[in-house]
Amino acid sequence: MATELDLPDDVAVWVRSAYKEHAQTVLDALCSFRAVYGTVATDRVLRCIVSAADGDAGSVKKYVELAKKDWRDVVTAAEYRYPDVRVRDLSKPFDM
Repeated sequence: MATELDLPDDVAVWVRSAYKEHAQTVLDALCSFRAVYGTVATDRVLRCIVSAADGDAGSVKKYVELAKKDWRDVVTAAEYRYPDVRVRDLSKPFDM
C-alpha cells in the first residue's frame, strides 16, 4: 500500500493546510487511490482531486471515484472553466 511518503510533498502540504482536521482522512484516501490505481493516480491527478474538492473532504472521495472512471474529468474540473478556458496547470507543483 502507498504511504504518505509516496505522495508529492506539495500535495501533502496543501492537504494539511486546506483540509485541517480532515487532512489525515484525505491523505489516506489519496494513498489508497495511488496504491491501487498507480498509473492513473499521477501527481497531476492527485493535485486535481484536492483542488477540485476545494477543502471539502467528502468531495475528495467523489473526485477519487470520478478519477477511477476517467481521470480526464477530474483534470477538467480542476483546471478548466466553462467553456474551455484553462485557468491553472496542475501538472506543476502547488506553490508552497
